[in-house]
Amino acid sequence: MRSRRSDGSLRRTAVLVTVLTVGSGTALGHALECPSPIGAAPSLAGQDAAARLAFIRQTLADTARTERRFALGWSLSYVGLSVGAWAVLPFSKDPSDPGQRLETAWNSGTSALAALTSLIGPVGVIRQQQRLEKLLARTQPNEDPCATLSAAERIFADAAKNQAGAHSARAHLGNFAVNVGLGLVLAYGLRRPNGAAINTTVGIALGELMIVTRPTQAERSFASYRAGDLHPQPPSPALPLVLTPLRTSTDYGLALSGTF
Repeated sequence: MRSRRSDGSLRRTAVLVTVLTVGSGTALGHALECPSPIGAAPSLAGQDAAARLAFIRQTLADTARTERRFALGWSLSYVGLSVGAWAVLPFSKDPSDPGQRLETAWNSGTSALAALTSLIGPVGVIRQQQRLEKLLARTQPNEDPCATLSAAERIFADAAKNQAGAHSARAHLGNFAVNVGLGLVLAYGLRRPNGAAINTTVGIALGELMIVTRPTQAERSFASYRAGDLHPQPPSPALPLVLTPLRTSTDYGLALSGTF
């Protein structure tokens, strides 16, 4: 049984196909062809413009959904680490030590900052999907369908570029540099070298895990689209993360675990 959302999406797609067909001035049932973007496969121009636009729209809708899940999961995980830093403070070796409290405040603050930064990339892709919907909403039947498709392709390219950048060498280097920098401040500025060694290692590991689990659907679908393949790409595999209390023979803490 189809959901109301699925039915609504099908109706909107049907209306869009009608708009493209009428706007082209061609007879009903004849495909409208639009030029391929620069660098794309020539075979893409032979694809029906309505099918191309429907592919872009569905891809960005699916991508926005996975990006929301990614952003929610990681932001809540980092918020949990931020709150958990204070929750485990009473179980530390010397909770009244000003240095320990300062380190806890530092850990909590950096985790809260990570929760905010984990939203930046996904929000960028979600905005591209919203841009596309606004573009289609204001498109009139008498407008050039190929111009509408070209604008949609530029939006699609921006979303794919966002995801590609999140997996680039620059992203890995940035993760390493930021965590090492924070570790140096904690070690030499706040004089907590032991905590700095642990936090830097954990921070780099979590940053790399976040890079690896960032959705890639728009990036992969954009590559297949430019190759002339309009078959939908499967969504990025989910990586469930669980924040659990951790107790060792000498200390207490929190563990962030996932299933690979």
